[in-house]
Amino acid sequence: MKKLLILLVFAVLSVCLAGVDVLLVNYVFSPEGEQLMERLTQYVRESDSTALTNHEQPGDICLFVKEFWIPKGIDPTQRSFTVTFTVVEQPFGDYAEYVPLDKAVSGTWYIGTEAFILDSKDMASGLWEAIERIDTQLYLFLASYGNLSYEDAIKAWEDKMEAELESYCVEVVRWIQTPKAQGGMGPKITNKSTQSLAEYLGFEEEYLGMENHEHEASYSIAKITADYIELTAHPLDDSYIEGPFFTGKIDIRSLKTEIIRNPAY
Repeated sequence: MKKLLILLVFAVLSVCLAGVDVLLVNYVFSPEGEQLMERLTQYVRESDSTALTNHEQPGDICLFVKEFWIPKGIDPTQRSFTVTFTVVEQPFGDYAEYVPLDKAVSGTWYIGTEAFILDSKDMASGLWEAIERIDTQLYLFLASYGNLSYEDAIKAWEDKMEAELESYCVEVVRWIQTPKAQGGMGPKITNKSTQSLAEYLGFEEEYLGMENHEHEASYSIAKITADYIELTAHPLDDSYIEGPFFTGKIDIRSLKTEIIRNPAY
């Protein structure tokens, strides 16, 4: 299953799963561990789809945060942590063990564990990455836990990406119809047309595209010929290695547009 951090999916889940209670169990001992707990607490409180709780109830999500001692010989500025994801089956009270693999003992269902390293010299970026990974795993789990299938969630993301590409294709048609003096194409394609179109679409002129982190996709100008123009939509996730997800083709003469999905996906 492809790794995704899709804000569109998160928005769908937020509607379906608003207010899911989350309990944080703290087994950290360093100042860096305390910073992680503070940032994780802030994340749970501010999320539209979760609410922080101190009293677990069946169905609540419980995150067990554990810090490990770094062995001798390893960079002493590094800190090792795991976050274990569970669902509460029954209230467990003061639970001394951190990994709830046995639900008969822990009162929880074990879902999975994320492990990561924080560097005390660069806590800002380390905390950001840690919360991003926790965020991804939590929401992918909520998709299943909340009876929203992974396929449905991904379909919503794909539809959003395709719709955005279609809107750019519409803008290309307007650029074709706009006089050159007003920033449009003018009577024909020239060697300056690519830069002109990039500027018209609001793309970065250096690489003829832009990244939209809300859609987790990049949009760019792929090709301009005398007959047609191609735009592409490519997921930001680097596991999509078979080229763009969608290609938008605009016929310069007829002004017809076509969105083509990459059959590799």
